[in-house]
Amino acid sequence: MNIIIGADFEITRLTINNPGRTLTIMSATSTPRTLSRETTEHLFLVQKGTLVLQNITIDGKSKIAYEMPFLNKALVRVTGGGIFNMETGTTLQNNNISGDNGAGVYVDSSGTFNMYDGLITGNKTNLSGGGVYIYALRATFNMSGGTIIGNQCGTSATSYSGGVHFANSPYSTDKNPDKTPSVFKLGGTAVIKGNYKADGSSSNVYMAGNRYITLAPPLKDEMEIWVTKVAEYGVFVNKDAKGPTDTDLWGDAKYFRADGGSYVAYDPPGKLKMVTDDHDIELSESNVILTAIVDYTIAPQGFITVTNTGTLPVGKPIFNITGEDADKFELDLTGISGNGIGKGSSQSFSIKPKEGLEFGIYRAFVLVSVSANLDGGGAILMRRLNVDFMVGELFNLKVKVAAGEQFAIPLSGMLGGNSNWGKSYNWKIDWGDELLKKKPAPMPVLRKML
Repeated sequence: MNIIIGADFEITRLTINNPGRTLTIMSATSTPRTLSRETTEHLFLVQKGTLVLQNITIDGKSKIAYEMPFLNKALVRVTGGGIFNMETGTTLQNNNISGDNGAGVYVDSSGTFNMYDGLITGNKTNLSGGGVYIYALRATFNMSGGTIIGNQCGTSATSYSGGVHFANSPYSTDKNPDKTPSVFKLGGTAVIKGNYKADGSSSNVYMAGNRYITLAPPLKDEMEIWVTKVAEYGVFVNKDAKGPTDTDLWGDAKYFRADGGSYVAYDPPGKLKMVTDDHDIELSESNVILTAIVDYTIAPQGFITVTNTGTLPVGKPIFNITGEDADKFELDLTGISGNGIGKGSSQSFSIKPKEGLEFGIYRAFVLVSVSANLDGGGAILMRRLNVDFMVGELFNLKVKVAAGEQFAIPLSGMLGGNSNWGKSYNWKIDWGDELLKKKPAPMPVLRKML
């Protein structure tokens, strides 16, 4: 069954309780419509059957739902065999709850949440799981795409994870089906970052006690998961993680980053862990943007410094370029020398695009790795750098204006939609028959200023 939404309006709770049936809610056009909160309960309660949201915005309107014991007021609660599929163009936002876990989505016992795409943002709880809360037993959260960002949890000693909270299970076996631990699978292009506690500290994915992330290949270059607190001994992926190989020096650890200044390491066999000791490195840049004009003769360079910010020496940096456009870039490592980096010391390298690239946008990822020990042993510390290269074009625009008149030329519509492009260039205006030159080429609209 499909429900096509052609206008924005407020809704009260919708319960899906039809085993084997699927309800799909979508906007009538490519512009997402908004369904907003007019209830203190869940907007969607999926108990049986399947709910699919496509190209629609679900808005909690930042209202504070009143506290009701044992009833959580997430925008979507899925339980008892129900399935919730979140697809392209869907946003869950602005749900502000008090006294409960899980402001965006609450994945309850025997519920399944499949996040294929979309955005979960701006949701708040004074307890745990601002974006998503995963109940301890028989719940499943599969995330293969989309972004969870800008959500918030509380600051008390029992409040964890502005992003995703994976609750502790007191049971370590699945012999009793009623005590089967829940599952949290990550893969594809999933992104969980930029979530926080009410005090502003970073708080993304929290796994209590004996909970672990399960990797669900393929893992794409765009995947980026920040981990806040992990299970025993720092392990947050307990099996099946791929380690460094000749073709992939960083394995699966490169998709994860750590809140709170710790770093992620590969710990064979098949484990990823967060290590908190005296080894650490920082990159002077996390994102490099390079620009040029078509038929450029000198490729621009981005310069990056690797600094040992820990209290012990680390091994010599190792570099690798990945991503769809990896073959369009090259590294200059002449500034990297010796067998490691001492405490407080730095080494620098540069990256530049290759010559002859055509009009367009090119993106790659530079992965920087060092071993914790000078001899190449110990844990592996990893950092990732995003690199964008944008090639624009010249254009000529002739326009006749009368002396003394002024015109505004908006800078919107530039390559990649980035209004910062070309701001260092000046428009040349000669009164009479004008020739305006601009690079790179926007699509300007001349508007007379009154």
